[in-house]
Amino acid sequence: MANASTKNPHSSTTSTTHGLAKTLKKLLAQHHLNEASLARAVDLPQPTIHRLVTGKTEDPRVSTLNLLADYFAINLEQLLGQALLPDEDLEKNGQTMIKPVPIISWEAAVAGLEWFHNNTLSTWNEWTHIDGLASEHAFALYSRASLESRFPRNALLIFDLELKPQDGDFVLLHYPETEEATLRELLIDGPHKQLRSINKTNEIDTLDSNIKLLGVLVETRFQYHQEG
Repeated sequence: MANASTKNPHSSTTSTTHGLAKTLKKLLAQHHLNEASLARAVDLPQPTIHRLVTGKTEDPRVSTLNLLADYFAINLEQLLGQALLPDEDLEKNGQTMIKPVPIISWEAAVAGLEWFHNNTLSTWNEWTHIDGLASEHAFALYSRASLESRFPRNALLIFDLELKPQDGDFVLLHYPETEEATLRELLIDGPHKQLRSINKTNEIDTLDSNIKLLGVLVETRFQYHQEG
């Protein structure tokens, strides 16, 4: 007589495949990667990555799993969805999640959200980190000499593209017919929104539809003693 508790021989494989696919989708989003960029980073064919992400590979090779786990600095249990990812473990214990933030140029910042569509962890070299209070579209710039009245030169200015600005915030902007971003202080008085220059406090512009809002300053960071 057959044992009523006999398990479906495919249930374990199906569960593993589903867990792997779910984890990979989450990791791709967290690290601003797509299937093609991940394939290049781990030196695997893109169709292989696609089958893993979509759950179409029922029995992935251990060597492939090890490559992916090593790349994302996690273990196999985490990759297969059998254990929490590092950020999920921190959230579960009420700790702050750390996110990578790209350090870009004042010229590159003009692209806004488009910059994130064209760059990933594997295509950009310079990064810093910020806690989980920022959105996935946060980036950093090095402060310039022209801002020294408010910010030390070479301080890191960290902006969030998705934050709604409030009165008194420092905002990053792109003025028409200019090639790089500009920092201003936002002044809101009822329906009126004005922009005050960082250095020339008497110089005030009106924020209108011709000026593109690129981000709101959420943190400044400065290292007083640098190696070398």
